[in-house]
Amino acid sequence: MPPQRQLGLVSATALVVASMVGSGVFTTSGILLADLHSPSLVLAAWLAGGVIAVLGALCYGALARSYPESGGEYIFLARTLHPAAGYLAGWVSLLVGFSAPLAAVALAFGEYLREGLSFSTPRLTGSCLLLAFTAVHAIHVQRGAWVQNFAVLIKLLLIVLLVGLACARLEPAPQPQGEHVPIAAFAVSLVRVSFSYSGWNAAIYIAGEVRDPGRNLPRAMAVGAGLVTLLYVALNTVFVYAAPVEALTGKIDVARIAAESLGGASLASLVTALITLALATSASSMLMAGPRVYARMADDGYVPNHPRAGDVVVSYFSGPADLYRLHTRLEHCGGGRRVGPFATAGRTFRGCAWMAMGTLDFHRRCHGHHRLHHRTPADRECLGSGHDSDRPRGLAIRISETQR
Repeated sequence: MPPQRQLGLVSATALVVASMVGSGVFTTSGILLADLHSPSLVLAAWLAGGVIAVLGALCYGALARSYPESGGEYIFLARTLHPAAGYLAGWVSLLVGFSAPLAAVALAFGEYLREGLSFSTPRLTGSCLLLAFTAVHAIHVQRGAWVQNFAVLIKLLLIVLLVGLACARLEPAPQPQGEHVPIAAFAVSLVRVSFSYSGWNAAIYIAGEVRDPGRNLPRAMAVGAGLVTLLYVALNTVFVYAAPVEALTGKIDVARIAAESLGGASLASLVTALITLALATSASSMLMAGPRVYARMADDGYVPNHPRAGDVVVSYFSGPADLYRLHTRLEHCGGGRRVGPFATAGRTFRGCAWMAMGTLDFHRRCHGHHRLHHRTPADRECLGSGHDSDRPRGLAIRISETQR
C-alpha cells in the first residue's frame, strides 16, 4: 500500500527547524570564546557551520529526489551502497540517532523546569513530555504536524523578540584589527558548532509522507538550514557582544549571562523559556521522525512487525520505553564511574553491531540462507500486485534461486 502523503512544505520545513534549534545555540559560544578569544571569529565559525549545513541539505535533496521514501540514511545507504550498510545504519539510528538524544533532551527539559515544578523530578517531567508528544504524533500524523508547526512558530517569534530587544540595547565594544586566526582552534570550533546544526536532514525521515517529495524535500531542508543559520548568527551576535569577553569565556550559560547583562532578570527569564521550548520542540521532532525508521525496518523484516504493519503507531511507544535506562547505563557504566565520550560511543556502536548480527541470524534461521540485494522495480510491481505473496517482504531478504 503506498504511503499517504499528508504533509506539505511548511510541515517538512518546521520539522527541520524544530530538529536543529535545541539548546546548543544557547550554550556553545562561551566555549568557542575560550578557544578563539574573539567574538568575530566565533561568529565566523557559526556562519561557516551554517554554510556546511546548507551544502549538506542540498546533497541530501538530490538523494531525496531519487529515493522519496521514509527511513533516512537507512534507505539511502541500502539503495546506493549496499543493503547491509543500510541495515547497520538502521540499528545505529535506533539507539544512537534517536533514543539516546531523546533521553538527553527529556532530562534537560526536566532540569530547566525543576524550580517551576518542585513537586516533580526531572525524569518524571521528561517522561511526561515524551508521552505527551508520543500521543500527539501517534494519534494523527497531520494534526501532530500542526501542533509542531505551531510550537515552532512560537519559538521563532520568541527568538525574533529576544534579538529585537537585545539589539536595541546592544553596545558592542571595539574589536582589535588584524587579529590572528588560529586554524586548529577554528577547526575544533567547527566541530562543536556542527552539533548545534545537526538535524538539517530531518525531513528525509518522513519523505514517504510528504506531498510532491521531489520538490518539497530539497526545499524544506535548504530553507530550514538557511533560516536556522540566520537565526544562529543573529542570536550569537547578541550573546558575544552583550557582555565583556572575560565574563563569557568558558561559560555554558552564555545566553543567560548575556540576557542579564542587557535586560536583567526579565530578559534572562525569556531566555530560559526559549531554551525550554526549544528542547520540547526538539523532542517532538525526534519522536516524529525516528519511528519512521523503525517502521520501515519492520516493513523490510529487520525488526518484529506488528499487526498494524503499515502504521507507525506501535513504533512510537517502542522507542521511549527504555530511554532512561539507556541514558543511565551510558552515563554511569562501571559502578557509577562516568565514562568518556569515545568509550561511550564505542560501546554503543558495538552493541548496535551485536544486535544487528543477532537479527540477521534470526532471519537465517527463519528463512534459510539468503542473500542481500536491492529490490528492483519489477519486484516492487510484483509485490504491489499481490503476486509472490509467499516470499518474505523486505529490502534485504530474497530467497536465492538455487535454494528455491
